[in-house]
Amino acid sequence: MLRTPFRLAVLTSGLLACAPGGESRLTAQVTPHVERAVDESGLTITCEVFCSETKLRTANARIRWHVTRPGGPEAATLATAKQSLQTTVFHQGFEKNLYVTLPVGGATPGRPVEAAGQAQAQRPLRAFQIALIETEKPRPTEAGTTEMGVVVENLEPGMMYTWRVVAEAAGGRLTTPTVTCEAPVCPADMADQAPPPKPQPRRRPRRQP
Repeated sequence: MLRTPFRLAVLTSGLLACAPGGESRLTAQVTPHVERAVDESGLTITCEVFCSETKLRTANARIRWHVTRPGGPEAATLATAKQSLQTTVFHQGFEKNLYVTLPVGGATPGRPVEAAGQAQAQRPLRAFQIALIETEKPRPTEAGTTEMGVVVENLEPGMMYTWRVVAEAAGGRLTTPTVTCEAPVCPADMADQAPPPKPQPRRRPRRQP
């Protein structure tokens, strides 16, 4: 089946803030950047990238997916299927088996799910040193279906990640369209105000004899 994804982008921005006591700081507040893709069957996937609120210089992605047509075979498959999240940073990475897989389950920050590569040569790549740290509770959508989502941590800043979700059930295998988003660069908080110089004692000029 030919799928023509539709993508919607929201620009990112940075903010300057003033810390308590008048000390100026550069903060890593980056407006989330969202990409969205929909195929002909109504399968929808979104990628929202943002900076972690608990870890400095850490780029995260929130991936969500659902079906826009309730009652169809796709909705029934997603409801009962074993699901996994897959991502690649290569051109045609899925076709070339250059991707990693993260099983969708009850991941938490204290019990993250590490990515598993399709080949041993992929694992050392810094871009694939990612972990699934949160599985969101399913929630209803306006279309009357259920949306699922996960949060992935430790993306390589500036890297383009392409994502998809694969669902496997007794009725067959279902794959969402792919969505691509760029991992943000998350600066650490840093003070830009130098401490004042210490006062030097004044010396009296010597008198000429």
